[in-house]
Order: sequence, then C-alpha cells, then structure tokens
Amino acid sequence: MCLSEMCALNFLFNPGPHKERECLPLVVILRNRLKYALTYREVVPIVMQRLIQIDWKVRTDKCYPAGFMEEAKYKLCKVREANFGNKGVPYISTNDGRTIRYPDPLIKRNDTVKIDIETRKVVKFIKFDVGNLCMVTGGRNRGRIGTIQHREKHKGSFDIIHVVDSVGYQFATRMANVFTIGQGTKPWVTLLRGKGIKLSIVEEARNTARITFLALALFYRNYISLSINLALIGLVISGRQGEDHAQVGRLVCSSSALEPTEAGHLLHSPDENQKIIHSSEAIFIFRSD
Repeated sequence: MCLSEMCALNFLFNPGPHKERECLPLVVILRNRLKYALTYREVVPIVMQRLIQIDWKVRTDKCYPAGFMEEAKYKLCKVREANFGNKGVPYISTNDGRTIRYPDPLIKRNDTVKIDIETRKVVKFIKFDVGNLCMVTGGRNRGRIGTIQHREKHKGSFDIIHVVDSVGYQFATRMANVFTIGQGTKPWVTLLRGKGIKLSIVEEARNTARITFLALALFYRNYISLSINLALIGLVISGRQGEDHAQVGRLVCSSSALEPTEAGHLLHSPDENQKIIHSSEAIFIFRSD
C-alpha cells in the first residue's frame, strides 16, 4: 500500500488552506459520503477526469482537504484578522487563508464575509452581533447551530459566547469557535437535515428505536406481500372456476393503468370470461377456457 493511500485511509490530508479538524479529503467525500466509488483505486480515475472544482479551481489531488462553508458559487469566510499592511493598505485575512485588500471599512475581526468564488470579491458581510445565526466549529459543541444571545468578555482570557438553538437549549463556547452564518435567523448557506440541534440521550434512543421499527415494518410488509403473491400464483396454478381450469393470461406490474388496491381484491373486467385479482405488487388476469 502506497503512502498516499495510507494517508487517505487514516484520514490524513495533503497541505491545504484548512485545519486538519475542519476538513475532509476528496477521497473520503467521494467514497464514503457521496458513494461515487467503492474503493480508493476507483477514486483515482474520477479525480483525474478534471471534473471536480473547489473554489472554482480544478483539483486532481486525491487527498486535497475540502473545507467548511464551500457552496457551488459562493462561500462564507470568517475574518481572522483586520489590519493595515505596507503603505497603509487595509486588508483582512480569512479562515481559509485568503487575504483581501481594501475591504469595507465596517468589516471587523470575527465578522463573516460572503465571497463570490468566480470573481473572488466580497459581496456581503455579516456582523458578529447579538441576534445573528451562528454555527459552532470547535469544542464539545461542534456542529450546533443557534442564535447569539450574549457575549461575556474576560480581559486576559477567552471571551465566552452564549448561544441558544431553535429548540431552546442554551450552551456556551469560546468566541473563536463561533462562525456567524446568517443575518438574524435566516441562514446564508444550506443547513443539514438535523438543523444543528444536539439530541439528548433519550431522544437519540427514541430515534434509534423508531428507525429500527420502521425497518422491521418495511421488512414484514415486503415479506407479507411476497407471501400473498406466492399464494396467488398457487391459486392460478391449481384453482378452478366451476368445471373450467383457470389459466394465467398475463402478469403485469402494479405500475400499469389500474390503480393499486388492497391485496387479493377482485376487480371487474370488461370481458365476462376474464377475472382480475389485483395485489399490492402485481396484477393477475384469469381467463376461463
């Protein structure tokens, strides 16, 4: 096994603009997340087709680290530093390694800027203020989304930000871990299905039990449906209608023009010598000789 393959399997990355704990390599995204490949070797020809773009640049590195807040046409970046350079030129530095000169004078440290990936210019920005939507990117509350409620200042130490999520749970974290992602309660990026809500142990157990119950219900539904179909096939083979033998005319799927009904329900046919038994999976047509 080559060194690059070992790096991919151990979730190690090649050098990039993001921290190790805030990114995923392309091989993991394509293989484990998007399911476009089954093995590491299948990822290699995918990236070599030069169809993958990150920040409007083609990436062929299998272990290139893809970071946080990267949408298709724009991305949100947190301002790490706002300062003046040589000859008094103002600039800001973002969390993904960008340096933008001559920004808006209202943009300060810890604010969030919306950057157009194609033009690489700042379109809008979000102030780090109370009432704005934020996401925690570090600490034990990583991944949670909520609204900034209060900023607790500590001289000579870390400032603490108090956040409340959409359910009403309150938590606190360091200011460096907070990333504003929306003006007010409206997010500027697509949120995950869980909406950044941390579930309690009881809620996680309930969700697990619910998923297990649904899986079992689906299994037994398919099992019962298969049993009904097998019973109908046996009825076709050995059934009788008076003195006449029933023969199978044809078998069509339930996606035909007939509306699905309950299993085993007898439908009327325009032909008097023809009877239709419709199940949840298939339609059996009987015709008497």
